Amino acid sequence: MSQTLSLRREQLDPTVSMVCNLHHHAFACRDAEQTRHFYEDVLGMPMIAAVQESTRSPGGAQTAYLHMFFEMADGTCLAFFDFPDYYAGIDAGQLEPRDSLVHHIALEVHGYDKIEAFKQRLAAQGVALREIDHGYCRSLYFTDPNGLKLELTTNVANSPGDFAAFRRDARTTLAQWQKFKSGELATLAATNAARPSHGSARAD
Repeated sequence: MSQTLSLRREQLDPTVSMVCNLHHHAFACRDAEQTRHFYEDVLGMPMIAAVQESTRSPGGAQTAYLHMFFEMADGTCLAFFDFPDYYAGIDAGQLEPRDSLVHHIALEVHGYDKIEAFKQRLAAQGVALREIDHGYCRSLYFTDPNGLKLELTTNVANSPGDFAAFRRDARTTLAQWQKFKSGELATLAATNAARPSHGSARAD
């Protein structure tokens, strides 16, 4: 059964960009097995590769690391490095983003029933959850064992129309935003009708 995807296309269109698709997104991993359990057992993303590699440290010695890949339905992956020798010299806070507005990965599911199912799975694992109805989609936010901020998002009935409008108006919206930031505009109408308009940059 065909599904309407979010902001991306149903099929590759090489005339749009030479960059085809996400291959993988890599992130730091505190513990390989803990990470495997979370992505494979809880989120249901199979581990399709675990590659043991080595590289030379600044001192010249060989040091080992593990690179793991977890696959999604479209063939793209989230990947993780378990690299004890390298990470030992880094402050733990440097291995994770501050919050979801700084860095997060959004993963698409089809249907609000999937969001509900993941809510139950994650809650059973003691994972803190935050749910937001964005109007054009509904999302569930949480953090993996490594501090990576994740979003599970699903389309809603009006998503196709909203996404078409976002694509059509993207450059106009950006131009308006730049004027708002520079002070040329006192108010800014929200692109997303489900969100309020903004009176000033400082007020937000």
